[in-house]
Amino acid sequence: MEQNSQQLNINELGEGIATKRNKFWDVVLWVLIAVLAIAVIVRVFVISNVAVSGESMMETYHDGQTVVVNKLAKPKRGDVVVFYKNPVKSKFLGSFARGDSVQDGGEYYKLIKRVVALGGDKLWLESLGDGKYKLVVQTPGGDILHEDYYKKDGETLSVDCFILSDSGLSSLGRLADTTEQAPLLIEEGYFFAIGDNRANSDDSRGKLGPVPLTQLFGVVI
Repeated sequence: MEQNSQQLNINELGEGIATKRNKFWDVVLWVLIAVLAIAVIVRVFVISNVAVSGESMMETYHDGQTVVVNKLAKPKRGDVVVFYKNPVKSKFLGSFARGDSVQDGGEYYKLIKRVVALGGDKLWLESLGDGKYKLVVQTPGGDILHEDYYKKDGETLSVDCFILSDSGLSSLGRLADTTEQAPLLIEEGYFFAIGDNRANSDDSRGKLGPVPLTQLFGVVI
């Protein structure tokens, strides 16, 4: 009788250990599921890696370099942003797009440029002579910005990097003939974007024009 009782206690102990082991692995499984779900949510809705294509952002960013983008951030003047070149049906689907759809000409093809103006801002050029111009931005509040607010890694970039020329891929484009008395007004809900390599950047100065905020993919961190 005593032997049967000991055997019963051993069986109960084994079952207890097995039950605890099963509960442990159940917890591990749910933790892994939760981590995976959070990773997917972050990947789709918050943070994403984007590969730079082309030379329009040199010397700030180079072709093939990977940048980290915050999809929830709202763009400010001077921010580098990634946006869809064309209107897209679904930004959600765009986060998973691959192949031809993300190549030049594809529905989800993206560009990386610098925001020089937002909705309500006025833009005009000031001649520096020899076919070179300085871009002036006037905010809705009346503040005048001279492109000396660009920063990378906490350091202010040289304003000389952002001088416009009447030659190059996009030239002066929509900014040609603008003056303080006859500025270019950016509509609400849009931003004006130009590549840092301004002699070799197809951007808002040309056919692209001001970009709707609805096409924004995110702000480079």
